[in-house]
Amino acid sequence: IESGKNAEFKVLRLKDVTPLNDLVLDKMKNFAYSQFGKNYDIYFAWNDKEWYCSELVWKTYKRIANIELCKPKALKEFNIDAPIVRRTMTKRYGNEIPYDENMVSPGQLFESNLLIEVK
Repeated sequence: IESGKNAEFKVLRLKDVTPLNDLVLDKMKNFAYSQFGKNYDIYFAWNDKEWYCSELVWKTYKRIANIELCKPKALKEFNIDAPIVRRTMTKRYGNEIPYDENMVSPGQLFESNLLIEVK
């Protein structure tokens, strides 16, 4: 939050919380908590060795509640042409940029039609 613009944030939740009964919520919490302590995945790999923020949220909903908040997209489907993005990708990946790697962005979650803003 502190590193964002004006330290602002938004909180979203499912529009239809019917699938989230107590058992499902407990399983979701337990799964997410069991992943804490893993390194942050600066490479945005679609595996479970390390996590990035939106990947953990997406996979928790999908695996436990079978809710797909958005469709994962290949890296090449995102706008990656900005010079700063290109420099960062080259720094992280060298010449082996994984254009076909699936990923989920925070923006995709924010735009999900399954979610509503609560704060």
